[in-house]
Amino acid sequence: MSLPSSDSTMDALTLSKYDDLLSDVLLDQLHLWFTTRKMLPHYRRARINMQTIQPIVRRVAQGEQPIHAAVKELVEQEYFASFLRHKTAERKRDFVLHANRYLSMYLPSAGYEIGQTDRYKVVTGQSEAKIVATKRYTLGMVISLCSGSVARLSESEIQRMEMEKVDFS
Repeated sequence: MSLPSSDSTMDALTLSKYDDLLSDVLLDQLHLWFTTRKMLPHYRRARINMQTIQPIVRRVAQGEQPIHAAVKELVEQEYFASFLRHKTAERKRDFVLHANRYLSMYLPSAGYEIGQTDRYKVVTGQSEAKIVATKRYTLGMVISLCSGSVARLSESEIQRMEMEKVDFS
C-alpha cells in the first residue's frame, strides 16, 4: 500500500498547524514518553478524549480497519470536527491527506516506528523524534508508508521562523 500523492497548495503555516495537532494527538498523547517539538511556538495541547482515539489507532495497528475509514472516523470526533468546521473543502482535504500519513505509521506493514533521540539536545534543549526501522531494508527499497509534506515558504514565513528559532528542516 502507498499513500495518495498530494497536489496540496498548503502554505507553511497551515501545514505547521496540521502537523502540530496530529503529532500531538497521534504521537505525544497516544504513546510517546516525550513531547515532540512543535513548529508553532505557542501551540497548546489538544484537549481531546484519547479514549476515543486509541481504539481507532488500535484497529489500524491490528490491520482491522483501512486507513481511509480510520481517518473518516478520526475527523468525525468532536475535537477534529470542530477544528475543521470552518475550513474550505481544499483545506479539509489537505488535513485528511496529512492524517493519512500519520495513521499509516501504525499499519503492520509500515516497517518503522517513532523513537526518541537526544542527538540534537545540545542545540534544541529537548529530545527529538526519530524514525526507527522495524524490518530489514536493503539498498533501493522504497519505504512507501513513510512520507511527508512540503510547503512553500514565503519570505515572511522564513523571517518568522528564524525569529522564533524554529528549525524547519
